[in-house]
Amino acid sequence: MAEGVKQIGACAFSNCLALEEVALPSSVESIGAEAFKNCRSLKSMVLPDGVSVGERAFFGCFQLKTVEFGLSVKFADGKTFMGCERLSQETRDRYRVSTGTFPVISEQS
Repeated sequence: MAEGVKQIGACAFSNCLALEEVALPSSVESIGAEAFKNCRSLKSMVLPDGVSVGERAFFGCFQLKTVEFGLSVKFADGKTFMGCERLSQETRDRYRVSTGTFPVISEQS
């Protein structure tokens, strides 16, 4: 993705089954709701500092393991990573430090 892009719209990459990794440029300020929903091959993501992440942005990304982000990233809700069963403990811990809560991975968590 090119530097200068400021926004990833809602559902922009939803159901993009071939997408495996994403490194967003530092210019991105917001990621819309469900922007990467059901990207079932997505394994890693790098979020720029200060980005706002919409509701359920990574919902159903079953292969997602690693998400790199700084503490200034803002998450709209605790269900950003719903269905991301393989999310690393490091990513879960970073989310908890950033937001003060644990990410909801499944309805049982």
